[in-house]
Amino acid sequence: MQTTSQLTWRVDQAEVQDIVNVLSRYTKRRPLITFYGMDIIELRRDIAIKDVESRLSILLPPLYAVMVFYEQDPSRMQIEKFNLRPYCGERFCCRIILPLRPSVAEVWLGRPNPDESIYNFIFIKGRSYDRHNILRAIKYYFSTKYNYIECEHYTVNPVIYDTLMRIWKYEMSLCEELRNNRDKLLDWMLINKKVYAPGRPCI
Repeated sequence: MQTTSQLTWRVDQAEVQDIVNVLSRYTKRRPLITFYGMDIIELRRDIAIKDVESRLSILLPPLYAVMVFYEQDPSRMQIEKFNLRPYCGERFCCRIILPLRPSVAEVWLGRPNPDESIYNFIFIKGRSYDRHNILRAIKYYFSTKYNYIECEHYTVNPVIYDTLMRIWKYEMSLCEELRNNRDKLLDWMLINKKVYAPGRPCI
């Protein structure tokens, strides 16, 4: 598991500021009570992210803009890459952590099948107000930068089979557990710990 500072990535500051301006004009005030949850974006396969190093730029400008909109330093955003198979990294290649103060949002990049070479699902975890702003930023950037049209090039919150959703959530929990308890990985490997994904034989 590797954490990368945003300083190793380049973004167009003019694009970032344009998104910030849109968020400032149209985003509602933060409600007193917001609920934690997850939104999902499914990308059409021909625009899916194949090379994380080069194609992650499809997400970085809108996420930078969200940090600026919340008056946070974008350098505090972290990109965490997953490579601890089979416990973490089968269906997720990375997550981007956005400290928005007082809350924290996460954007995960994943795929339904570990044998796939593309990542075409974007998972946005956080409070409803934060997810709303992140979704607005991504959708605006998709439209202005790439001419992507919702329901044609990508779908927000598509229908997901329960079994697949359980598998995704299970791997997410493993990634989070390993991040918080890195010392467990060696113990798991020494005892050859099996990973039981819901609805599937052990990995």
